[in-house]
Amino acid sequence: TSAKTTLMKRARWVSEGDPRPAFNCAWCGPPQHIEGEIVGRHKEWFEVPGCDACRFLHDRGWRMIHKVSRAREAGGRDRDDFRFLDPNGGQMRGAKLFLTATTELIASEFFNSEKSKARADSIEQAGEQYEEGMSSDTGEAKVNDPSSTVVPLPTIAQLLNEERGLEGALIADRLGIWNTFYGSDSDIALLVLQSLSTGKLPHLVRLETPFFRSKEELCTLPASTRSGTIPPARFIGVTRMVERRSSQSHKGKQAFGVEFPIFIVRYDNFGTPETSVSDLGMDPPMPKPATARGKKVLLRADIAREDVAGQLFAFMFRIMYGEKALND
Repeated sequence: TSAKTTLMKRARWVSEGDPRPAFNCAWCGPPQHIEGEIVGRHKEWFEVPGCDACRFLHDRGWRMIHKVSRAREAGGRDRDDFRFLDPNGGQMRGAKLFLTATTELIASEFFNSEKSKARADSIEQAGEQYEEGMSSDTGEAKVNDPSSTVVPLPTIAQLLNEERGLEGALIADRLGIWNTFYGSDSDIALLVLQSLSTGKLPHLVRLETPFFRSKEELCTLPASTRSGTIPPARFIGVTRMVERRSSQSHKGKQAFGVEFPIFIVRYDNFGTPETSVSDLGMDPPMPKPATARGKKVLLRADIAREDVAGQLFAFMFRIMYGEKALND
C-alpha cells in the first residue's frame, strides 16, 4: 500500500538509532489528510507529533505547519502543504528535508536519553494497531520480513546499551509484536546479527575476550592430527575449517568458522522486565553453539585468525544476553 511504501522510503532517510518513521505520527509518518469540507480558501494549523522522537523535537522548539488549500474546481483535489520550523525560525518543506535535518540529533541525544521508553511506546502503539485492526499496513506485514518498518527490530548499537541485550528486549515486548512480524526468537536473533555474517567486523569485536574451552572438553575432543582428525579450536564457538591443499606441497589458507550461539529467552523466569537474574538466584546463560539437526550452525566461515573468531562469538553472546551475563 501507499502508506507502507512511504514508511519504507522514509526509513532510508534516517540514521541508525533513529526510530522514525512511526506509522501514527503526523510529522514523520504517512501524510494525514483532513476530513470534511474546508471553510474558505485555506486552512492552516500546527500538527501535534505522534511519536516520542518527534515529541522530543517539539519540546526543543520544532513545529510542523499543515496547510490545506481548497481545490479551485468542484470535485477537484485539495492540496496539502507540510512545512517545518526549526527552533531558530528557519523553514523547510517536506518530510525528507525534516528527517535528514534532525536524524543525527535523534540518533544521538534522543536515543541515549530515552531509548527504553521509546522502544516500549512503539511496541505498545503497534500492539494496539494490530489488535484493533486499525492499520491495513500492519495486517500486511509478513513474518520474517526484515523490510517492515512499522515495528523495526532493535539494532546492534541499541542492544549493546541494554542490560540484558536482545533477551531483555524480547521480554519487554510483552505483546510479542516482534515475534508476530519476524518469527521465533531465534529468527529475530539471526535477523539482528545478519550484518556480522559478511564484510568487515565492527571494531568493538576486537575488544572482546574469547571463551576458552576447558581442559576437560579439549581432552574429550579429537585432539590430534596423527589420527587424521581436525584438531579442535581453543575457543568456544569456533570451528577449525578443513584445510584445502592446492597441491601436495602447498597448503591452502587456514580459516575458522564462527558458530551461532544458542539463544533461549527465559520468559517464565521474569515476573517483570525489572527483575534481574541475581534477584532470582538464576545461573547466567552458558555460551554454547546452536545446532540444527545435530549440526552446528555457522554464522560465517572466513575468519583468518582463531582468536578473532572467538571474539566474534563472544560479541554475539553479549548482544544476545547483555553485558551482565557475559561478565557472570
